[in-house]
Amino acid sequence: MNTSKVELIVRKLQNFSQRELSRPRVELLSSSNNIVVRAPGDGDDLVLKALVDTDVDLEIWNMFAPRIRDSVLTVPTLESRVIHGEGDSNDLPILISKYVEWPNLVDWLPENSFATIERSYIDICARVIELGMTLAPPREGFGPFKRNLPLYPSPQAYYAGQIKKFAGRIAATGVEQPLNWRAFGERMTEAFDRYLDDEAKFGIMPVDLNFKNFLVTDNNELVLLNIPIFIHGPLGHGLASAVLQARGQARHEQVAKELVARFPGVRYETLALFECYNLLGVIAFYAHDGPEPILETPMWGSDRLLVDVMVETGCIAGIV
Repeated sequence: MNTSKVELIVRKLQNFSQRELSRPRVELLSSSNNIVVRAPGDGDDLVLKALVDTDVDLEIWNMFAPRIRDSVLTVPTLESRVIHGEGDSNDLPILISKYVEWPNLVDWLPENSFATIERSYIDICARVIELGMTLAPPREGFGPFKRNLPLYPSPQAYYAGQIKKFAGRIAATGVEQPLNWRAFGERMTEAFDRYLDDEAKFGIMPVDLNFKNFLVTDNNELVLLNIPIFIHGPLGHGLASAVLQARGQARHEQVAKELVARFPGVRYETLALFECYNLLGVIAFYAHDGPEPILETPMWGSDRLLVDVMVETGCIAGIV
């Protein structure tokens, strides 16, 4: 994200913190994806997380969060709000929680072994996804829950549209290696059509189960922070979101197969297809900054390049 946009969002959070929380200043903690600031004050410090996807419907997380606390250690969301924009400014959905000193999993991994928390990670992800399979969607349709946008009439329409957009954004940078992105997107769409026709089970799926949304305590316990982005979509998408970042770790296959084993009828190869879709979206995000980030950006918590992981995963999914 460019510096001027980060500065604009931090100013919004600063003004909100002063006006609504009586906390005169904020400190930037992270801007790698969403914008996260710390708001010091009397008593507990607070963390404000501003979502870059400004149309995210926080009501889905508000529905999810109290149900998951019974079985998963979490940092409770104290409040969710929308800072309304003025003039040309977008609304800004934010989550407010208590600040804790523990590192997130991305920052913790370089000096520690994923195997230490592997079992806890699988258990937490499985419980979150199991809950999503039991909840009825609040409205009809498929795709991401947005405040101001309708859902798609079919899962095929959702994935075909997103894949075309992602692949086109990457191709527009002029980077055609290591893949022809538009042709790759077409093969991915065909694979999705086959899967959605034959295998898919649907639920409210968390698609933000990434390492930045987990904290690690001093005793090496995993704590779920918040996962505000959900879709009404196939089980495979939720599972792939949970294991994608483990592709940067030595035990990815073990983690993925153990998680899949909790959900009868899902194949390991299915996860690779959805991991490819998620990777395509991530690479398209970096394409905003030009061709270099597409070729040079590593996986989170790993020194492996995103494009290399994409090719490897596409081979497993049968679309490279």
